Amino acid sequence: MGVVLGVKGPAVTAMAPFALAVIAGLSLFVSSLSPDVISASTGIDRVRLFKGESVRIPLAIGSSSGRWMSLTSISLSDESWADGKVGPIVEGRSDIVVTPRIAGRFEGLSAVANEVDPLGLFEYHRTVKIEVQLESLPTALRAKGEMPKARFFSVGDNPSGSVGTGQEMFGISEYQRGLETRDIMWKRVAKLPQDSTRLPMRVREGSTKKTVKVGLAIGSGQEQEKREATVDKVAEALGQLGNDLLLIGAGLEVFYRVGGRLHTIVASNRAELDDLVVGAWIESDGMVDPREMAANVDLLILESDNPAEVKDLAENGPTPLLVVSSASKPMRLPPRTVAFTGREDLTELAGRVLTA
Repeated sequence: MGVVLGVKGPAVTAMAPFALAVIAGLSLFVSSLSPDVISASTGIDRVRLFKGESVRIPLAIGSSSGRWMSLTSISLSDESWADGKVGPIVEGRSDIVVTPRIAGRFEGLSAVANEVDPLGLFEYHRTVKIEVQLESLPTALRAKGEMPKARFFSVGDNPSGSVGTGQEMFGISEYQRGLETRDIMWKRVAKLPQDSTRLPMRVREGSTKKTVKVGLAIGSGQEQEKREATVDKVAEALGQLGNDLLLIGAGLEVFYRVGGRLHTIVASNRAELDDLVVGAWIESDGMVDPREMAANVDLLILESDNPAEVKDLAENGPTPLLVVSSASKPMRLPPRTVAFTGREDLTELAGRVLTA
């Protein structure tokens, strides 16, 4: 609690020093008769909104020292993840306008309440905790109802007929070494430019995954702002991947570790995806072996500023990597590795891990 001595009302500079001291002491004594308790409640347990959107939350403010003190204002403390402003207090009520700058889940807001003593000589600053959980959805989830747009991945429901395996055609991808050559679409190849190096091929329903498994290897021990930036990028990545997968009838399963124990979250519809992107994976700790995690998933999201670690994982494992990094300079990434800063389009990656 901070105390600021100020002069308000009629000038007191002409008063004798003794009288001024008596009045100040009396005011301070009266102010100390009541405990320093100020409450600020919203009546709301949880608020969910998109990153960058603003929400107005009602606020009820009470002070146990109301008989002796006057509550003049309340302001939000600086938050690394959001901008906020508290309105004027009218009969113990106010409101907060909060605008999250990053995606994630955040517990409570800190504020500073200002009170003055009965004679207006002292101003007190008291810290107030506003209990409310804010869930900030990534902007990737704003896009609804549009099919993924990729250069060589499309989706269809056309039966394959009597030719080929007899399975229903799920989509079109690009031929990669090791795949069956019988599904190369030679008629389409004939129409391609002569310098084209891509061979379109059928992707049959039997060869696609119904659920894509994504593992998280994001570190612990980071300072708060760096950790929040990492969570923001991972939430955006999961939002993009999940949205694309749901639109083509597949699901998303996320694997993460907390306290050394492996946990999973599954999203098979949009409501579950909203819950997933701000889910318990945010509490992931560093007790995870990226190599072990990569061996059991279709895609590993790795938080790393270490080029050697990224290269080792990419060259010694079959799992594609999505790397989020806080390094000031971009890393040179090996094949099957995608760097993500929060803005890249991951539609092509979604198609690749779905049909791998």
